[in-house]
Amino acid sequence: MEETIRTYVCNETDRNNRERIAKIALMIKSEAITEKNLSTDVKGKVKRIADRLDPEIAKLSYQVSQKRNSINHFEFSDDSNDYNSLKRDLKKYYKEFKKIIEI
Repeated sequence: MEETIRTYVCNETDRNNRERIAKIALMIKSEAITEKNLSTDVKGKVKRIADRLDPEIAKLSYQVSQKRNSINHFEFSDDSNDYNSLKRDLKKYYKEFKKIIEI
């Protein structure tokens, strides 16, 4: 789902830099990181994309990435989720994503 959100962002903004630019733009828009540490070669492009992003898609991307991390750590971290909560939340996020892209 995280990859799908990035692909959606690229289709809406810039198809050429999916992994690097879309991910960073989503993180900036969701305030997970700031622009100040970005290299000059990507700062302008990332800012243009982040400025065009719907805050709801950025928020959803952040939430999905947190769930993905929980899955990747296989519940060995303190904030990991059990299977049922992961399943429930991912269904909820999928519905939210569909709602956002249908607008």
